Amino acid sequence: MLVCLAIMLTANVKKICIFHVFLAASTSLSAVIFSPYLKSLGLGLDDMGLLISMFALSSLASRVPFGLVYNSRRAKRLAYLSLGLLGGASLAYTFVGSSYPLLMVLRVLQGLGFGGASTMGMALLMDNLPSASTTTRVMGWYMGSLSVGHAAANALGGFVAEHLGYTGNFMVAAVMSLVAATCIGLISIRGDQVAQHAHADAPRQKSAKRSLVSTLAYLRQVDVLAAAILAFSQNFLSTVVFAYFPLYALGVGLSLTSVGFLSATHSLASAISRPAAGEIIRLVNYHVASDLGVLVNGVFLFVLPSFTGMAALLLFQVVLGSSRGLVMVTNAVGINDTTRGDPTKRGAASSVYNGAGDLGGIIGPFAGGLLATQVGLGNMMRITSLALLVFYFAFVAYARLGRVRREVPT
Repeated sequence: MLVCLAIMLTANVKKICIFHVFLAASTSLSAVIFSPYLKSLGLGLDDMGLLISMFALSSLASRVPFGLVYNSRRAKRLAYLSLGLLGGASLAYTFVGSSYPLLMVLRVLQGLGFGGASTMGMALLMDNLPSASTTTRVMGWYMGSLSVGHAAANALGGFVAEHLGYTGNFMVAAVMSLVAATCIGLISIRGDQVAQHAHADAPRQKSAKRSLVSTLAYLRQVDVLAAAILAFSQNFLSTVVFAYFPLYALGVGLSLTSVGFLSATHSLASAISRPAAGEIIRLVNYHVASDLGVLVNGVFLFVLPSFTGMAALLLFQVVLGSSRGLVMVTNAVGINDTTRGDPTKRGAASSVYNGAGDLGGIIGPFAGGLLATQVGLGNMMRITSLALLVFYFAFVAYARLGRVRREVPT
């Protein structure tokens, strides 16, 4: 079934998905070993948390500028610039040693590069959606392509680090950015896309103020805010796992290769679940699916520190990865629905979706690092997961109660 669905994708959509495989691989090759790498340099958990969160902070800073200037004519140039920053910074880790200021600079450059490249990638995907009826399927394959890249890189990353050292990971990550740039070059920009953006840009050039007001009004919509909260919540939970699970696993006696395998299992489960999720949410309400996914993620992260065996941790990674994949597809479909086919809102929608996730990626590792120095890694996972669940479901209750009140005639 999944093979048949893949055949239905257009050539451009397939190329964009392949681009996201290598983009995800480039970031994961660094991420899977980043906290052990920092520990090997003698850094504490609080300093690690700050460095890890700077990636998401700089990604967030790049989202809105890239989203606002996006159109199909300049998308490739912006993607090349972003991938140059991402790959160049990854390669530079092999030369900076343990200098904390230089590590901070490279982390910021990596984040800026990833933020720009992923914003361009999602906006290009929105420009190439075949039809409204296939949106959920395409979004499922888009999210699945990210997980394939993460899974392959995580599996490779632990092995490379154990046999070639941490610098080997950074070198391979730089190569993945170069391959991603090659994929961008293969994407065809159709004439009707250029004309569509040119037509949409014309009134904006005549009245930039009117365009800004329209964009801000879009960003204030309840459905857009709900998508942002969901992206924030999911990425908060995920980055706590990605940032500190390697340290937890090493602490209970697992090797770097085993850590990479477990992280790859997480990503592979997510990759498998995402195309299937695109079909599932064609049949059920994606708000319900989102809530269930966040709940499963939070509960399993809360329970995870109670287990230390390889088999148990493997099961946890499968469940966490699968539920994460479901949530990310439902959220991608939701944020795409908020544009209602308006090409002028696609850059802003991509910025909201990715930017809210970045914010979760900032607060999760930073707060987790500070908390872990006081209560330990296991208790930190329990506290952060519980706090996030309370935050998310309190907002869900508030937003849906407000929607019901607005729908009741007065």
